[in-house]
Amino acid sequence: MDVMTTFLPNIPEDFDERRVHTSKTEVNGMSYDIADTIGRNGYLTTLDLVLPEFRGKKDEALFAMFGRTKALLGNNTLSKYLHDNYASVFTEQLLQLKKDQKGERRDSILDAMRHTFLKLNRQLHDKLFSQPSRKMSQVSASTTGPSGPDSSHLQQGASGIVVYMVGRTLYVANVGHALAVISSQGNAELIFKNHDPYDRDEARRIRFAEGWISSTGLIHNEVNMSRAFGYFHDFPVVNAQPDIYYVCQLTELNEFVIIGNSGLWQYISYQTAVDIAHSEADPMIAAQKLHEFAISYGADGNTMIMPITDSLVDPEVYSSINKKMAGKKADIVDRTIAHLGEVSPATGHLCLVFTDIRNSTQLWEANAGMPTAMCIHNNLLRQYLRTCGGYVVKTEGNTFMCSFPTALAMMWWCLIVQLQLLCEPWLLEILKCPKGKEVYDEHGQLLACGLSVCMGVHCGTPVYEPDPITGHMDYFGPMVIRAARISGLTLGGQIMCSANVVHELNAKIFENGQDTEYSEFQPTQTIKVIRQMQIALVPAGEVKLKELEIPEMVSLIYPAALLGRQDLDASGSHLSTSTSTARVQLSIAQVRNLAMLCLRIEALTSGCIFCPYPEQKECLPDIPLEPLSNKDILEPSVMYGDLNLLLPPMNEKTSDLEIMMHLDSLSLWLENAVACLALKNYLTSHPPS
Repeated sequence: MDVMTTFLPNIPEDFDERRVHTSKTEVNGMSYDIADTIGRNGYLTTLDLVLPEFRGKKDEALFAMFGRTKALLGNNTLSKYLHDNYASVFTEQLLQLKKDQKGERRDSILDAMRHTFLKLNRQLHDKLFSQPSRKMSQVSASTTGPSGPDSSHLQQGASGIVVYMVGRTLYVANVGHALAVISSQGNAELIFKNHDPYDRDEARRIRFAEGWISSTGLIHNEVNMSRAFGYFHDFPVVNAQPDIYYVCQLTELNEFVIIGNSGLWQYISYQTAVDIAHSEADPMIAAQKLHEFAISYGADGNTMIMPITDSLVDPEVYSSINKKMAGKKADIVDRTIAHLGEVSPATGHLCLVFTDIRNSTQLWEANAGMPTAMCIHNNLLRQYLRTCGGYVVKTEGNTFMCSFPTALAMMWWCLIVQLQLLCEPWLLEILKCPKGKEVYDEHGQLLACGLSVCMGVHCGTPVYEPDPITGHMDYFGPMVIRAARISGLTLGGQIMCSANVVHELNAKIFENGQDTEYSEFQPTQTIKVIRQMQIALVPAGEVKLKELEIPEMVSLIYPAALLGRQDLDASGSHLSTSTSTARVQLSIAQVRNLAMLCLRIEALTSGCIFCPYPEQKECLPDIPLEPLSNKDILEPSVMYGDLNLLLPPMNEKTSDLEIMMHLDSLSLWLENAVACLALKNYLTSHPPS
């Protein structure tokens, strides 16, 4: 039962099967709301915890969520215990922190959160298994053997996530599938670790703990998460050691946080959830939209969503974009961004931007990863167009032509796209060719990665009218030609703007110039966001544009973190125009990983698990390896081997032809091992008569 009330007298009491909400929807200047559904089993198995003014301090707050989306009956007892005891145990751990002159240290707070998770799990074990089992009859006692702990407790477990706020500082700890994302300029930033058994790090830890993962992704064919509260029969393979994340000072760039259990994240991607919540200023409406969206995609368990909105975000930014999107349908069929709708086209004085992908022709001719890379590029640009209020006028090949109502809205879009291009999951084919490889500056800052996009922008009043066939707004005139010519001057990763755009930047961002007649229309929130990004303006001088009589004074705009891009030119390795450099270079490390996989599968044909010899430290002298102890000799299911002898010899000097020969040999090796396993499995299931 779920009860929500604001009446002070006669408030019903909380217990395992009933939750009562009495807290306000505003905590320490943060607005929040909750949307959830009980699910098919009719039991509440996930509980939320919200504590304003935590520990009596006005600048502290605690948000938490404990439970499972789908659980056995009685699992709510475990969730309720975590809900009731987390605050007191965490307070106790915080009081034990050592303090310096500046108060509680950040690393100590992280330790306190970690200790709280572990201590709660230990106390939960003592509570569940210290309870006396029910008295059995003589018949049941004689047939079931000696009494012991209730076996139903062995199947109980819960995910957990805690968001601890101290002023504008955020600390997050989680186990299991209860996760949180933070929106930064409409971009989903992950502040959690999803403890999936198939995660590479978690799978390695499980093997070291002598656990195993079934083909369905379950630990010991029972548990679907590698870390959780409970599941004590699988300890230490499944434990409550949390992952701790520390997020620096929250700013205007961080609009909101979304906390949810697997009932949300199993059906909605992180970016889609941020996009949906970003369209609503009211967290209650955002929570309901996310909830309905998850149900429409098949969520049928105890789903819980908690969006927390920052008080620094201007609600007018949301409402203005929503009004522009009202009644509009997306011009694309991609389901990941089609729900965002389409922004209305700007008219009158506006800003145009042309984008292009540098070296796209060579990449299309020589790189097989280009179709997927183009999908990533197109979705990224369209997604942030809807976030920043931009309109897609037309696309031609790799080029986008977009319009914005204000210069700073356009600049926000250009900057965030350039930054986000470095974070996209580009395919190996793109990353391994010189045209898409990672490029760093002398300080280790990533400057280029994946597709390199150039942008040219200009402000003015064009001629505009809807296309009679498509109905899309189109723009004409000298202003459009000037913007296109400026775009043709840019190199990959650059944003080149006209003098009109620079005047707006000087007036509202750098505050060293006079306001223009359009400065009053620049969105306040956009100004704050761009200032927070700390952009750099690099004058490029006066240039003569093709077929235009009046020259243009142009400048380059960079995010401060990418200022090193001005040192990259057309002769650099990343921007090379050689066709042969678009080819994918083979990775020796990946070939060795494939060879290691072949060894492990081949060992399975003998009914063994392959384990390499432990690596010796460089400071130790070379001595004969003797890893086999008496215990190892008595364990025939483990096969040890030296990787240097079993793997094909490869180094940085190995040619591509030799690597291809190794790959051909490994593929045959893998095929024979799989065929042998299939034959053994067939003979086991169909023994000869």
